Amino acid sequence: RRDRRGWPTPARYAVAARNTPKLPYPLAARRLGSEGRVVFRVHLQADGRCDDVRLARSSGSALLDDSALTTVRHWRFLPAMRAGMPVAASVDVPISFRLDQAHSAALAVAR
Repeated sequence: RRDRRGWPTPARYAVAARNTPKLPYPLAARRLGSEGRVVFRVHLQADGRCDDVRLARSSGSALLDDSALTTVRHWRFLPAMRAGMPVAASVDVPISFRLDQAHSAALAVAR
């Protein structure tokens, strides 16, 4: 589809998580005092399922990285849309682990 100027309609990359099981904070990482922020590049299928999850930036702790990776692989997302149709897309998913507060995940802009 094209807009009124004749340009292709861009995808709407307001990708959001639909089903995000809670991320476990590994007990061993807590005991070691490990904290950090890990970022995954997640490729989504048009139906919102994760097709591929890759480590884009490590938290510095393999325990935290592995815990987040295992969980994110099972997340479901609302798909990106182009011209009203769902399309495959890639998103960056940053996840922060902090001992003094609940860890959190937020979605960055899709690519």
